[in-house]
Parts: sequence; C-alpha cells; structure tokens
Amino acid sequence: MKNYFIILLILSLFVTSCEGEPTDWHSTNESIRLNAKIEDTKTRASGTSWDAGDAIGIYLKSSDQALDSTIIQHNAKYINENGSSLFTADNESETLYYPDDESLVDFIGYYPYVEDIVDFKYPIDVTVQSDLPNIDFMYSNNAKELNKTTKNVQMVFSHQLCKLVLNIEQFREVDFSDIKIIISNTATKATFDLKTGKLSPAIEYGNIQLAGNKDRNEVEAILLPETNVKDQVLWFIIGEEEEMVYKYSLAGNLKVNSFNRSTSYTLNIKLFADEYQATPAGGITDWISGPVMDVIVEQTYESPPQIKGSKKSPYTVSEAIVNQGREGVWVEGFIVGGFTGSKTGSFTRDPYEARRSSLAIADQQNETNINAILPVELPTGKVRDALNISENPFNIGKKIVVRGNLVRYYSAPGLKKPKEFTFTE
Repeated sequence: MKNYFIILLILSLFVTSCEGEPTDWHSTNESIRLNAKIEDTKTRASGTSWDAGDAIGIYLKSSDQALDSTIIQHNAKYINENGSSLFTADNESETLYYPDDESLVDFIGYYPYVEDIVDFKYPIDVTVQSDLPNIDFMYSNNAKELNKTTKNVQMVFSHQLCKLVLNIEQFREVDFSDIKIIISNTATKATFDLKTGKLSPAIEYGNIQLAGNKDRNEVEAILLPETNVKDQVLWFIIGEEEEMVYKYSLAGNLKVNSFNRSTSYTLNIKLFADEYQATPAGGITDWISGPVMDVIVEQTYESPPQIKGSKKSPYTVSEAIVNQGREGVWVEGFIVGGFTGSKTGSFTRDPYEARRSSLAIADQQNETNINAILPVELPTGKVRDALNISENPFNIGKKIVVRGNLVRYYSAPGLKKPKEFTFTE
C-alpha cells in the first residue's frame, strides 16, 4: 500500500510538470499600455516631446484608497523607447495589470524616475544644472477611476517647477563658454508629496551656477517656484579671473515678484560697460503671455558669490569623491602617487612603476589609504606630459588644482578629461 501511494505521487508530479508551471494570474490579463503627454504647450527643458530612454515612475492604487504601503503597485519603472508618447515596463516585475474584476483604479505618475522614494516624498534638488531634463520634475494624477476595459491609459504630466531663460547680448565678441552665470540666494532643495500632489516650501537656499552654451547666447535654468524673489541676484562673470562682472538684482526690477509653478520666464539681457552706450530692451513672459519690461544689467566691481567647484573655491578630494557627476569643476589636492594597473588597488608611490596615463591625488600629502585617493586620468598631451610622475618624479608631494569631470575612473570615484591645471604650492 505504501508503494502504491508513492507511485501515485510520482504520477501526479509528472502530470504537473507536463502541464507546466502553476498558473500566473496575470497571464490571462493584457498588460496596461501607458501613453503620456506633457500638458498643453508647456515644453520640457530638452524640447517639446519625450526623449528615448526617459523613465517615469507609476503608482497603481484602488480609486477608493489613499496612497500608502498597501497599494497595488509601488513605483513601477516605465521607459520611453523611441521618443513617442508610449511607455513600456522596464521589466516583467514592473509591468502593470488591472485587477481581475472590474474594480476601479487610479494611476499616479512622476518624472524623472528615481529608485528610492521614502514615504512618497520625492526629493528635488536643482543645484546642478548641467542636465536640465534630469531635474525638470513633472507629475500626473489625471488617470482616475479606470478598470480593465481601458487598455490604453492616457496620462498627462504637468511641470511642477519653473524655467528661466536668459537671452544675452554682449557689446563685444565674447566666447559664451567663458561666461559664468550665477543666481544667488535662491531655493535649491525641496520635496514633492506624491500623496497630495504638492511641493513643499524650500528646505535649502544657496547659489546656483547655470549651464552655459558656447554655441548660442541662450541660457536656461530649472528653478524651484518661489512666492518672493526679492533676494535673488543674477551675476554674469566673464573670465576665469573675473575680469568683468555684471549684476542684476531681481528686487524691484521685475513686474513679477514670484516664480510660479509650470511657468517659463524669459529675460532678454544686454550687458554693457561705460565705454559702450546702447538702449537696452527686454521682456519677460510666461509661456502664454506676460509683462514686458526693460532689463538693464550694470557692470559691478563687487565680488560675486563663489560656487563650490570653481577655481577660486575648488573641491577638496574628499568633496570630489562624494560629488561625482559634476562636470567642468576644479579639484585641489596633493599628488601622492600613481597606479601600476587599472584599479585603485594598484596605487603606488614609486614613480618608476607608475603608468604615465594616470595620477593619484589626496587631501593629505602622504596619503596611502586608497579610499581617500582620487584617481585622475591623464590624456595624451600637455596635461600628461606635465603631471605624470614617471617622467616628473619630483611632482610627488606638490599641490595642484585641476579642472575636469567627476566620474568613475579605475572602478572608483575619479576625475576624467582634465582640461587645465595649476601648481598651487
């Protein structure tokens, strides 16, 4: 009898294996198709449509339910593959399905996607302006009370921040890549509550350097909305040594005293000096209509605010390690050695063993802890010729300030594509 039951068990397992895996309840349902558009004519920082590779986050919940830990789907990642309005799940585990019954659900969405969101509070930081689409936060909550009869979900995303556009005219020929523009005393960080759809008051203020464009004189910025801009000042700094500085205070000069959500402001600016007289003209409008005003930007001899990572206020090595992703910034440190291989573990202080193509700098002159060392790429050319320790062994121990991009190098936080350097001691 015992053997009989064993045979039945084996036969049942065989039948199960022939019939396949246990039923996936989602397999009987068609996955939800997401179509997303940007509200009205309001344009994203990078253009009028989505870009291939854009990622949005989606929360799926019952229509009668608050956004909490028990909802149907948390922060599903959907990707735009070709620049159209269609988004698809990043992988099967992210795919959205309606409930099997015809119960109603709501879709809450945001852009750009971040993996970790605590208590449905989206962190917003506009300090770094080098990649504007990456900070152009948008929100969608229009897709409500839908069920499985609606296969294509139409989501509308609206801007929650504001955009500042500066059209600059200078009286002399100037390479706009040499112009540094700073807006001081402005909001830099806040949080957006995905539950309520509201932006918090700013939690940090500071100075923001705008990303320039060497090919045209138009500069754009994504900023946090503010009810009062009276303390904000625009600084235009020409030359690394601040040969010319222009200052424009927003207090009392604009016909608007606030920067509003989902609004683009344009300033047509003419910079001038005493030897050049012209009639400045300018206007400021939102994306639909707005006031028109004259904008006069005066040259000043005041010292402008310093942005961390500038030549006058370079990052330390420890600061550079935790600020990866910044481009065109200055870092100061001691040359402490080089590398024999392509990992930081190959660090050496022996100049005759070190490669010519890389360098190691640190905050301490005799540092040997690889976790406190920043590997620096030395591309072929004058930077490599002057800095590599295999041909310049007496560089070890010298202090330098070097400008480049903070990105991973040698499988660690590093600095690549150095353009300029100066020995400081």
